[in-house]
Amino acid sequence: MYLYHLIRMLCNLPYNHGLYFLSKRALEEKKASRAQLKNQVKIAMQKVKEKNSTLEVYTKAYEKLSKHLSEISALQEHAAAAKAAEKEVKALKAKIAVQNLEIDTLAPKIIELERKAFETEERLKAKEKERDQKIADNARKMASLKSEMDCKHQSFEDRQKKVEETITKVIL
Repeated sequence: MYLYHLIRMLCNLPYNHGLYFLSKRALEEKKASRAQLKNQVKIAMQKVKEKNSTLEVYTKAYEKLSKHLSEISALQEHAAAAKAAEKEVKALKAKIAVQNLEIDTLAPKIIELERKAFETEERLKAKEKERDQKIADNARKMASLKSEMDCKHQSFEDRQKKVEETITKVIL
């Protein structure tokens, strides 16, 4: 029905049935123009169908490209994350290298300090041994002096008794 109205509008034909009064030539011209219009409508419909099919192809291609674009974006994000992780790893490796260098420079100092500590311990042991020796010597000297003093004290006491006895004998 739509096609009929379209053809009537294109041909500027009235909607009444007054076509019967037209001359035969005009009728043939009208039929020829109508056939031409039908042909043009068919061609237009064919072009519309072609454009619709082209549009469908473009739509499908757009959907595929959108999907690929989202996949590519995801891959780019992963790549950026990987690069960031790689930079972090490089920074940590550099930090470890610096720390290893510090350890290497501190190792001789540690060895030197350990050697000094060992020497100090040895000197301390020697001093303690010397001190213990002196204490032992002094203890022996003290013991001998005490023994000597006790001996002298005893002899003084004996002497004092003798003197007292002698005094008492002389006085009596």
